Amino acid sequence: VVVNSEIIVNPVFSDSARQEQMVWVEKDLKGHKKLCTIAYWHHPRFSSGWHGSDRKLVPMWQLLYDNDVDLVLGGHDHDYERFLPMTPAGLADTTKGITEIVAGTGGEELRGFNSAVANSAYRIEGRAGVLLLTLGAAEYRSAFIEIGGRVWDQSGGKCH
Repeated sequence: VVVNSEIIVNPVFSDSARQEQMVWVEKDLKGHKKLCTIAYWHHPRFSSGWHGSDRKLVPMWQLLYDNDVDLVLGGHDHDYERFLPMTPAGLADTTKGITEIVAGTGGEELRGFNSAVANSAYRIEGRAGVLLLTLGAAEYRSAFIEIGGRVWDQSGGKCH
């Protein structure tokens, strides 16, 4: 599921535009039940990076959480960070929680981290690279591949 996080975080957009997107996402999630579901957008809900976590994404995270989404991918902060599965409030939840990966390492100036946010499982700063993501029928696998081929943070999880 692709979400336009700019509609959520930028005050230039109206509440009705935000609500319209929420309705569309909910309809899409309910109409296309899959064992493994991923959402992606630009602004991270949770981040230890320069921009930090964005609480404006809580309602969308709640919608995704209520509909058993497994993984959220984001960027915006120019670093790599993977979080343990969490609730919309940022509490660890190994049963229903959503894992978030921030992979903003593909071209702009790389930045360091502020203080680590709760449940941050792995952080990489100052390394350009890509996220390799493999989706299976009942699980997903991920790894950060640095330019030059070094593999970092091989991880994954079972789908809800």
